[in-house]
Amino acid sequence: MLEVSIFIEEGILQICLQGRFDGLGAQLFEQKLKEGIKNENQWIIDFTNVTYLSSAGIRSLIKCGKKLAKLDGRLILMGLTRDVKSVLQTTGVLQLFGQAEGMAEAMKQINMRLLSERPNSFAALGRVCTWQILSAKESCLDIWNPLKKPSRNNLDSINLLPASLEDLGVAFGIGGLGFDRVDAFEGLGPFLALERMIGVMPADGYNQPDFMVVNDPREAETYIAAAASFSGQPWGRLDIPPGAPVNLQDIHKLIIEKLQEKPHQNKDLLGMVIVGRTQTVNGSYYQNREDLKNNHLHNREVSGNKTILLIGMAASAAWKTDEYLAPLMAQQGIKPGEEFFWGNVLVFANIIDWQNIQEPGEVLKYCSDLELMQDVCIADKNMTLTEGRVWFFIPGQIRSGEEKQLQIEVGDGIAFPEEWGIITRRLYSDARRVVLEPLHGGFSLGKPFRVTAYDNANRRMLPTVLKIGPTSLIEKEIENHQKYVHGYILNNSTTIMGQTTCGDTTGMRYNFLGISGPDSNLCWLTNRFQEKPVGELIPLFDEIFTHILKPWYGQPCWEMIKPYQEHNPLVRFPMILEEAEKELGISAHQDMIDCPELGVVLPNPYNFLQKEYPARQSASRLWYTGINHGDLNMQNILLDERDNVYIIDFSDTGPRNIVSDFARLEPIFKFEMTRLGNNEDLISFLEFERALAQVNSLDEMPPFVYRGNDPEVVKVYHMICQIRKYAKTVVIFETDIIPYLLAMLEWTFPVVIYGSVTPLVKKAATYSAALIVEQIMRLDRI
Repeated sequence: MLEVSIFIEEGILQICLQGRFDGLGAQLFEQKLKEGIKNENQWIIDFTNVTYLSSAGIRSLIKCGKKLAKLDGRLILMGLTRDVKSVLQTTGVLQLFGQAEGMAEAMKQINMRLLSERPNSFAALGRVCTWQILSAKESCLDIWNPLKKPSRNNLDSINLLPASLEDLGVAFGIGGLGFDRVDAFEGLGPFLALERMIGVMPADGYNQPDFMVVNDPREAETYIAAAASFSGQPWGRLDIPPGAPVNLQDIHKLIIEKLQEKPHQNKDLLGMVIVGRTQTVNGSYYQNREDLKNNHLHNREVSGNKTILLIGMAASAAWKTDEYLAPLMAQQGIKPGEEFFWGNVLVFANIIDWQNIQEPGEVLKYCSDLELMQDVCIADKNMTLTEGRVWFFIPGQIRSGEEKQLQIEVGDGIAFPEEWGIITRRLYSDARRVVLEPLHGGFSLGKPFRVTAYDNANRRMLPTVLKIGPTSLIEKEIENHQKYVHGYILNNSTTIMGQTTCGDTTGMRYNFLGISGPDSNLCWLTNRFQEKPVGELIPLFDEIFTHILKPWYGQPCWEMIKPYQEHNPLVRFPMILEEAEKELGISAHQDMIDCPELGVVLPNPYNFLQKEYPARQSASRLWYTGINHGDLNMQNILLDERDNVYIIDFSDTGPRNIVSDFARLEPIFKFEMTRLGNNEDLISFLEFERALAQVNSLDEMPPFVYRGNDPEVVKVYHMICQIRKYAKTVVIFETDIIPYLLAMLEWTFPVVIYGSVTPLVKKAATYSAALIVEQIMRLDRI
């Protein structure tokens, strides 16, 4: 938990933090700010004792930074640890704040800023302008998806790069909006983006501008053909009061002259965000896709007094080529060493008072009403302003925009659709690279991945799990997590770090409360089962089922259940009967089947499933219910190197027959942990299985009958006895084994459709189901 203390010293607000700045910490932090802060606009936050910083904490810092920017204030982060600083660097927000090693340095920065960054008036452009240094920090110029060749002749939808508005930030170039690349390609054209807003002029022959304003920029996906954006804060600001029209080139030259007044500020390349008024908007556009591919521009003029938002770049003749920048400029017909101004313009229908806009993002106040946004075009270098405010960026680094996005590596050669990549990048925006390892074993439509994430310095972060699936399924799991996990077993399960949706698919990221560091290594309970002897497994299973999950199983409710309805495997696996006939030649219409391995005739389990389950679906009985996981296989139980246990995947969690989770494990033990390599193995296994089916009650331990040579069968037998003891414990005085057997059949029948098992295993599961059905029929007669 985060401890927050606030005090004022020498007129400067100081905030000391101690603990985890995670989701809960962010809530506590923001609450403390509401209670303890008035009008102070110079803040120092001491991170010396912060042990962890999550994306929620980063969002809180960004909110503070924006608030202070509106007050012309400053936020300095002091005492950043290596790990916390790395997280801030990875997410690209470190440069938004001041940094200091200790209090003396932080106070010095604030005092210097208060002295040197006051607005400065001077005569230029036929009026008295105002000049102000804001951050005095270099930004990054991000080049998005520059084509390898200067020509766009071969541009196709496959060339477009998906990027969220959060990725782009302050950007302009060629892009489109749509649900996918193909859709966006239809509306491709000049665009400009600012935080939560984007405007595009489609080169589709109709040329009707398209605008979008969103609440969460991470959720808004764009597709980029080629673009530039600026990461970081503006270096400074130039205010141009009303007067005679002045063109963009003159504004650029004036900024360069002012920068040259101080040493080491002579920059050849500038980024600009301009809000101002013009008497006529002079621009250009691409009428259709052929124009766009051939860079053939048509004039576009909007007359009358207008307010514009312009985002662009300007360079003197001394600008130097770069592996990322040169191809982008070549597409615009600009050669290295050529002076240029290139940018896109958004035209507002109404006059906006630019003097009230203290930072570029405040333009969004005027974008909530989409009708105010009138047009988008490419700026002409001779376009003039009668007044306005210019924020300028000085790029210190030019990089590929993709460096801001997450590198995703997926194991097992699994297909990873584009929308999954978008979801992953949104949820892991605090990482630089993630390695996804599929977690196999469950039967949910959601796909879980064990995630190893790395920061910008390639340091491993805390292990997490990503789950992607249909939106309804993930929302159900989140609801189940809140209802059945959060208040019961949270410390041994997961905490949800975030969720996001793309199309019909939703992803969620969760981590593990007990994980102590990035070196923790999570493995499945399956691995422990295979590695450990029974003597070491039983204490581990005791911990799981009699301690960790005791809040679920230890509070049974006595009520009516319908076991045949609740445990009907055809609900989840409707193809069982067809696959049984296809794979094994066993028709559901047969009453009996031969089992030559045992020399007996057994009830046909598929006939029982087809006829008796529907006939008995309304049959009810009083029985104990409790919260059950619903798919508690050994791949949904993870352990770290110290055998701390974590349960995952709660999409099926809820109240049901209280012995369901125990019975779920028995088929896993028998069909996944034993060897069934030949017919001799099968005969020995079925003799073992027949002995298990001889018992008449839940408190009767089955005899051990086995003549084979697979040592794992002995382990499986002891673990089956152990989980049946757990089942008997939770039903208190009840001994009826039929609810347990039906829960076990629910997961025995589907083995026949598993693509990962051999025909011999499918045959073993069929005879196992037949023996269980025979056991149920015998017990029904008693």
